[in-house]
Amino acid sequence: MMSNYSLPLFMQVKENAVQDLNKNLSLYMPKLIHTKTLILTTDGLLQTLEKKVVVLLKQLLDFEIITVQESSFDFAVDVAKKVAMNNISLIIGLGGGTALDTAKYAAFVANVAYIAIPTTLSNDGVASPVSVLFAENGRKHSFTSKIPDGLLIDTDIVFDAPRLLMKAGVGDTISNYTALYDWKLGCEENSDRPNDFAYMLSETAFTSLLYSEAKSLTTVPGIQMLAQCHWS
Repeated sequence: MMSNYSLPLFMQVKENAVQDLNKNLSLYMPKLIHTKTLILTTDGLLQTLEKKVVVLLKQLLDFEIITVQESSFDFAVDVAKKVAMNNISLIIGLGGGTALDTAKYAAFVANVAYIAIPTTLSNDGVASPVSVLFAENGRKHSFTSKIPDGLLIDTDIVFDAPRLLMKAGVGDTISNYTALYDWKLGCEENSDRPNDFAYMLSETAFTSLLYSEAKSLTTVPGIQMLAQCHWS
């Protein structure tokens, strides 16, 4: 569970959310509008989401795109170096965990703004302050990272994700039920102090899903509900 918690400056969950990038930058991060931007994505996604990508790029004056082949620690650090050496002020992650984990860790190391544009909501990783990256011996490790400064969750994009991934997102939220009991037990056994605020957020996510009026993940309200559960 998280010990330090911060909030993004904005989170849009709606149809055509990508087209509101500049609007949100103007409102919340105006100094970044005319600065250099680095977009991290995965192979083939630019072609699959061509119309959305065109809308996104039209809002940027100076940008570069990097395709992430593997979410490795070394690659993320190399990206951070590139950002620092080239006066890049904003990183945008477009994709799933491979792109987003790399983007948010690179932004954390380089100390620049980070905006996430997820293509699926299979887990709460998009909003977590942790990046899961391949490190030594090809094994995955969790690294302290940063909460996104902004999230654009375009329901048109998320609707195209495999249904299995969406169901995984529901399962990830439901797992909070037993995880919270485990956390309490661990604190009692080890005389540790629970973080009441983080506990409340996780409990709220589960409760929001359990009592939500949205009954389908094929509707905008359903996607909004799942996104809000992942953020809680």
